[in-house]
Amino acid sequence: MLKYTRTTATQTGLEVCARLNRKQYRTRRKIDDAQMAQINIRRHKVLPEWNYTIYPTGCVRNSNSPFAQK
Repeated sequence: MLKYTRTTATQTGLEVCARLNRKQYRTRRKIDDAQMAQINIRRHKVLPEWNYTIYPTGCVRNSNSPFAQK
């Protein structure tokens, strides 16, 4: 899978850089509603529970994105 990602390119010249992260992360962590409200998230129109973009804190969301849910 990593090789496939690394060799991805488009006709317009976009190239992808990828590396494997072997770090072990805790799973099943729960956050409360206040913490969830702090996440700068924009859900997409199609399958918004699965498709979303998380922006850095302080970043203005691009509401003009074709994926943005209005």
